[in-house]
Amino acid sequence: MFAVSLLSILCIAIFLTMLYRFMDREKLILDQCSRTTLAGDFINLNEGVVYYETSDPSQKPNVVLVHGFSTPSFIWNPTYTHLANSGHSVLRFDLYGRHRSLVGGLICLFTQTP
Repeated sequence: MFAVSLLSILCIAIFLTMLYRFMDREKLILDQCSRTTLAGDFINLNEGVVYYETSDPSQKPNVVLVHGFSTPSFIWNPTYTHLANSGHSVLRFDLYGRHRSLVGGLICLFTQTP
């Protein structure tokens, strides 16, 4: 009986792992061609390529939104929109290795849910 239960748990774990692999949405490789289709801009820096987005830079005051360690810049979507619509100049960007920013020559993948 114990062996059957253990085998059932193992089969479920394998099924869930395969389901995760097939449903993985991180498919877009960020190269020069794919960057042209994305909102925002990219800048080449010494350590890699950084994605950034700005609202009207002529507006004052200026606000810079920096995400945390493990979250990308789209975490700021509601705040960015509200500040930009309130007449602020807003800059948000992805740190190296997050979302749409690259570290050195590494290829990074990203996903963003609508």
